[in-house]
Amino acid sequence: MPIPVIIPALFPGMLCEKLYGGLPEMSPGAGVLAAISTTMFGHLVRVLATGKSYDNVDPRKQVAESSSQESGGLISRAQAAHLNGWEDLIMFGTATSLAISTGVQRDVVGKIATLHTIARVGFNIAYLTCTTKSLSWIRTMFFLLAYICNTKLLALSQ
Repeated sequence: MPIPVIIPALFPGMLCEKLYGGLPEMSPGAGVLAAISTTMFGHLVRVLATGKSYDNVDPRKQVAESSSQESGGLISRAQAAHLNGWEDLIMFGTATSLAISTGVQRDVVGKIATLHTIARVGFNIAYLTCTTKSLSWIRTMFFLLAYICNTKLLALSQ
């Protein structure tokens, strides 16, 4: 496991209140709904990128067979962003549920949910548009920010 992924897990307090304190608060339920929406965004882009040739009978086969050259690789990047969204949604949903059920202040959960949403929107945009290795770090930073939000919620639930 790479060091940047281990650090937030070991030090979940690194997401300081200064980073999320001034953000508007969303309800925890709206945060989960936003996480579902950002997860489905990649799927929507993939469907739109395939255009009229979208195979609704066997869409997974179509993604597997689409070349990385097709649509400039947009189809495969959109699918990857979609799959990563599902991975994140499991952790965010669990962390949010634990935070609420253990009595973490609702406004704190709401502000972290807002920051998580910003991070996931940024992640999706970066995944779809940053197509060179020299720009891929942008996507990683958004991923880490969302990951840190999740670990912060888990840490507050203790």
